[in-house]
Amino acid sequence: MREQMKALIGMALLFFSANAMAVTISLFPSSSTVGVGSNFTVDLFMDANDAPGNHPGLFSGEIIIDYDPAQLILNSFTPLLPTVVSTETPGTSGSRNTVTYLFNDIFFNTSPDQGTIGTFSFTALTVAPVAALNLVDANDLGSWVNQNPSSTDFFPGFNGTSVTIVPLPGALWLMLSGLGVLGLARRKA
Repeated sequence: MREQMKALIGMALLFFSANAMAVTISLFPSSSTVGVGSNFTVDLFMDANDAPGNHPGLFSGEIIIDYDPAQLILNSFTPLLPTVVSTETPGTSGSRNTVTYLFNDIFFNTSPDQGTIGTFSFTALTVAPVAALNLVDANDLGSWVNQNPSSTDFFPGFNGTSVTIVPLPGALWLMLSGLGVLGLARRKA
C-alpha cells in the first residue's frame, strides 16, 4: 500500500510540475557577447499555447526583471502590445535593481498564443564574465490568469538569460586613438 501511495504521489508531482512549466516567459538577447559601452536589446517572449482555459486566450500577469545596475543600465522598454503597462526607471543605478511590468495581453487573441511582448534596451557598463538578467513572478499569489472566458489560474515557467561583457577590441582602441591624434593635428594646423 505504501509503495502504491508513493507511486501516486510521484505521478501527481510529475503531472503538476509538467503543467507548471507548460507556459513559459523567456528573455532572448540580441547578442550573447557585447562590448563595454555597447547597446543591446533583449526580447521578452511568452508562449502560452498550453495555458488552461479557452484559446485564443486573454492573459494577465506580472513579472520583475532583475539585473545588476553595476553591469547594465536599462535604457528603455518598448512594448509591442498596446496593453502592456510598465513601471520602470530607465537609467537607474545603485544596488540590484528590479523593474515591474504588468501584462493584460489582448494581442494573444490570435492563434497561436505566443509572441514577443516587448523589447528591453540595455547598455553594458563594465567588463563582466556574466551579466545575468532574471525573471521573477511578481504576482502576489504566484499565478497568472487566462481571462478567456473566466479567470483560470496558471503558473508559468520563467527563463532568464545572460550576456558576456567584453572590453572593446584593441584594434578599435588603436583606431579611436589615431582618429583623436588626427583631430588634434588638424586643429593645430
